[in-house]
Amino acid sequence: MPSELPIATTGSTTTQVAARLNGWSNYRVNTQTVYVNNAQAATSAEVQPSFLQILMRLVLKRQKLFIAWCVVSAALAAAVIVAFGKPVWRAEGKLRHEPSYRKVFRSLTTPANIQSVLQMMKDPDMLEQVHSDLHLPGTPAGLKNLVKTEVLKSNEELTVTVDNPNKDEALAISNRMMEIAVLKNEKQRLAELEQALGAKQREKDRVTQERRELMLRYNAELRKNNVNGDLKLKIEDVDKEKSGAKTKLDDNQRILESLPQQIKEIESSIERLTEQAKNSPQQRQAIQQIEALIAEKRALLEINKVRLISATQDLETLKKLPKGAVPLSEFRAAEKEFTEADNTVKFTKQLLDRLEKDREKQLDLTDNNVLANPRAELLRLKNQQKTLQDNEIPGLKKKIDEFQRESDRLNKLKDTLFPLESEIETKQRTIDDLEKLISENQNLKDPSSQELKIAKAADVGKQPVSSNYPKLAAGVFAAMMLLFLGFVVAKDLPRYSLSGEVTARRLSLPVLANYDEAAPNMAIFDGSAPVSTAVRSLAEQLRIRFPERGSIILFTPSVPTLKIESLVGDLACFVSQTAGKVLVFDSRPLLNANSIPAWIGHDGIEVGQRVEDFLEGKTDKPATCFAPTQVSKVEYSRAQLSSYVNNMIGMYRFHRLVEEMRERFAMILLIAPAVNPELGDENYLQSLVDGSILVLDGQENPVRTHNYVDMLRASDAPLMGSIVFERRSGGW
Repeated sequence: MPSELPIATTGSTTTQVAARLNGWSNYRVNTQTVYVNNAQAATSAEVQPSFLQILMRLVLKRQKLFIAWCVVSAALAAAVIVAFGKPVWRAEGKLRHEPSYRKVFRSLTTPANIQSVLQMMKDPDMLEQVHSDLHLPGTPAGLKNLVKTEVLKSNEELTVTVDNPNKDEALAISNRMMEIAVLKNEKQRLAELEQALGAKQREKDRVTQERRELMLRYNAELRKNNVNGDLKLKIEDVDKEKSGAKTKLDDNQRILESLPQQIKEIESSIERLTEQAKNSPQQRQAIQQIEALIAEKRALLEINKVRLISATQDLETLKKLPKGAVPLSEFRAAEKEFTEADNTVKFTKQLLDRLEKDREKQLDLTDNNVLANPRAELLRLKNQQKTLQDNEIPGLKKKIDEFQRESDRLNKLKDTLFPLESEIETKQRTIDDLEKLISENQNLKDPSSQELKIAKAADVGKQPVSSNYPKLAAGVFAAMMLLFLGFVVAKDLPRYSLSGEVTARRLSLPVLANYDEAAPNMAIFDGSAPVSTAVRSLAEQLRIRFPERGSIILFTPSVPTLKIESLVGDLACFVSQTAGKVLVFDSRPLLNANSIPAWIGHDGIEVGQRVEDFLEGKTDKPATCFAPTQVSKVEYSRAQLSSYVNNMIGMYRFHRLVEEMRERFAMILLIAPAVNPELGDENYLQSLVDGSILVLDGQENPVRTHNYVDMLRASDAPLMGSIVFERRSGGW
């Protein structure tokens, strides 16, 4: 397949007819044949040299300085080798630090961390002590340059490294430093622990004395109010006696309430028996009724006995439990159930007795002794009623009032002593906590609890650590060369800042928005996510500037690798919220299905084929050329238009597709291929759009981008400005 394809030729019938069909007066037909040749287009622009090429040119311009610099570097390397190229032995030991909080949950002292141990190792007093103990030559300040302490990655071990030409001396210095560090740390730790334990013990004694004084005041108040023993138990006993009196009062009141009915029944029975005495058959029938009633009440008595047994067992079970284990309300409910069951049984027995007497009375009627027993029972009930009304119920009420007054007095005393009692309890909890804390920290006096230990005694290797003279020379020479290159870069190399904002400034293009590729599609999937206010403002500007339905905005990336689908998707999402349905049309070639963003959806992969079928004339339904996306009121379409606008049929059907887009959508966001002003087959898009925006990222070809901007400014479509696309990458 040839790499060059003609797009438009002078007098070409296809191009002229296509222009007439489109009806676009500003569609310009080239007067010469234009070819698609990427290689030719690339070479037509200015080729910039690389950073390495520029640096090599500058170095060659300074040959004399380079030679002199090499000579000085060699001399300096030789001097360094002579002065410092002696074999140096390295002794290395390890200290392990285990903080006390791993042994005790609450430590009285603030445990020293590994960094504080490191600072202790660098203390001049320690170096002076090591220097004095080992009788080393020189000064302690010189010893500091030989010792190196470093914390390992585990943050629990610390290495003590000593570099010294004398192997035995290096070994002795390392071991002695670790021994002194362990002793000094242990001495400091024990002193702090003793001081903290003494402070806590004094605090405990003080709180104990304060509690003792509070208890004396508390007991004095109890004696003053004639209370012996525990106030809470006294209140519970009074409440219990009051509750028992109330229960008995309730029982007597129920009996008193039932007596009038019983008296009335007996009086009615006397009247009935008097009447029945006149008729013997009726007497017999009355006896049978009483016997049936007796049988019924006996069955009811058995049921209530079972209930009484169950209530008795529940109450006995609650009484056996420790005081305070069961809520008082539950205990009162059990007592009430027992009392009610007991009263019901008693009442049923009394009723049975009366029924038995009634039956006997009925039998006595035949012997002319009908009214003797009912009259005696009536007298007994009236006497009982009088006793309850005059003696028992008033006496119980008086007792309840006395219990209530005593309970009120004790509760008032309890409220008065509550602050004192709460303070006593707080002091006791403080004492218990201090005792536990002191007991736990006493264990830290054990030598096995020391925080700093020698994990590994110092040793030296079989070979010295710095006996490689070539490496020393290479290091000095490399440092000198880096200094030379730094001098050249700072002195001669111009600095260029490659960024989209710089390119826009050079082209005199206003920057409409900055878009970050590191966090794409934020507005699409989460409308509340923080999106650049500039992008939101740009969407509002597009809606206001192009209020006509079917406006087309062209977005042109400066380089082919610039993925602007997320940017256009965010703009479409914001525009659709106020303007209506929006179409995103991508006219670039599709590299693969994975390059389509997730917000477009699976249907976006297939819509390209449907658009191509329509442009080729295989189908005649332009409505199938648009696919819904995962964003409400945003649809998507795509096709590589350069393959279809070079012939009359393709141009005509593309014109129909554009008309369909303008009718269906409030705004069309059209993504053009990358900047390339030499490609005439893609310049036709400028005649379609109402506005154009250039997307820059600082990696564009300056000459090619400048020519393309000049072409946009020469077209009828207004060039609104640029969007800086931040890809977190740039030039050197």
